[in-house]
Amino acid sequence: MGPRPIQRGVLAFLWGVAVALTVWRWCVPVESAQRGGTLGVALAWCLTAAATAGLAAVCFVPRRHRRRRWLCAVRRADVGVAALVVGHVAGALWLVSSGAGDARAAINMAVEWLGIGAAWWTVRRLAVWYGPVVYLLRHAAVLIAVMAVLGIWQHWEWYDRIGGAYAAVRERLDRAIEEYGPSSSAARRLQAQLIEMGVPPEALQGRGRTLFELRIRDSREPLGFFALANTFAGLLVCGAFWCETLRSADGIDRSMGGAAGPG
Repeated sequence: MGPRPIQRGVLAFLWGVAVALTVWRWCVPVESAQRGGTLGVALAWCLTAAATAGLAAVCFVPRRHRRRRWLCAVRRADVGVAALVVGHVAGALWLVSSGAGDARAAINMAVEWLGIGAAWWTVRRLAVWYGPVVYLLRHAAVLIAVMAVLGIWQHWEWYDRIGGAYAAVRERLDRAIEEYGPSSSAARRLQAQLIEMGVPPEALQGRGRTLFELRIRDSREPLGFFALANTFAGLLVCGAFWCETLRSADGIDRSMGGAAGPG
């Protein structure tokens, strides 16, 4: 027996939230996690997981089957993800308690891992209660196609454009630092201009600057919003397999027993 209309509506809303959070996370630079740039999306995943658990326990899982359904749903992949999350969170707590490193960065990364665990649990549960994960793959495939176009634009257009603009602003910044100091208003204004151009804050000085300048001068490798070249390439390869999966979506739906979906 499928879910009632109001239950389907709530599940569709939660599924939409999961898709939106996935898109949000894929548009946030991964390097910002240590500085707290992903706290918002990680906490949103945790709240979505809590809402999914609460609403499902009340509405979607019959009381007499609740314990059995939840226990039987655990798979080895779930145990593996849980071990990764628990290990990273435990390591962060140890670092904070011992004072052996950057406590703020450790807490930020612990929250990031909690968000990853919440995202895994939420998508797994919704796939069981609402329909096959192919519905999420449809939205992911659209975003991956957009990112592939972004990569093409970066390769043929962005590197040349930012290379010339960066060199001009960087020369003015170096001159301002030499004449007025790194804390001068002129230096801060030019640094803000570089960040607006897409230069990461850590690339303004030191080793980060060296690596960034080598990339824009000697490289044409596309970058995702959330990933460097190799990880971005892996996502695009997975996207190609996902598109092939979507071609057989109707067969997957039939094999799942006609599970209800968003249509």
